[in-house]
Amino acid sequence: MYAPFIIERLRVGLEQLADDVNGLLYTMVLPQYKDFVAETIQYIDDKIIEPILQSRDTEIHSIFQNAIIPFALKIASLNAIILESQQNNLSKFAELDQTFYGKILQIIRDASAEIGTDSSAKIAESVKRLMDYENVLLGIVMKRPAQLAEALKEVDINDLIKSVYGTLLALVCIFAILKEQRYHDKKIKIFVNLTEEYSATIEPYADTIDIISNPEEMELLKRSEQE
Repeated sequence: MYAPFIIERLRVGLEQLADDVNGLLYTMVLPQYKDFVAETIQYIDDKIIEPILQSRDTEIHSIFQNAIIPFALKIASLNAIILESQQNNLSKFAELDQTFYGKILQIIRDASAEIGTDSSAKIAESVKRLMDYENVLLGIVMKRPAQLAEALKEVDINDLIKSVYGTLLALVCIFAILKEQRYHDKKIKIFVNLTEEYSATIEPYADTIDIISNPEEMELLKRSEQE
């Protein structure tokens, strides 16, 4: 769901991959939404990502935290359009989503010599957590959408938003730095730590939402508590 936007940031140095994803993104939305998608991506790039990247190291954390909610709202609007456009083809969309994340992991592996194996491993782990979360959410949307809204009421939605979109925002910043090939920039270390911090709670949330949205799982849970 988020992969097209992440890779769209990799326009320089990874032109073919970016072109492929950019083209796919526009084929995934209904014609009436294409201008909106282009404008939204440009807004995120200019008004959210660049100010973070251009800030001083000592200011990154505060600017980053303030950017999470605006970033989440913009990405959520893109996701809503894609889901509406692909509502009859969600299984294919899910396959493409996982394929793109696989390509992102390959990019991280290829850059490990420049950014360090420790940072590479941390970034890869954060990407995998997002992959698993999206896989769970798309599965629920396809199999039991009516239960998803109820499940989300049972979790701390504000913290969930910060975890998911904070992770994604940090990853986008990392890929922007990789795109510019500034491998020794201290900023990348800051964003690696941020993506590790924000992604730490994604897996528990995914498990909780999956269980709460599944009536059979909830019934088994209730029985185990009564025994």
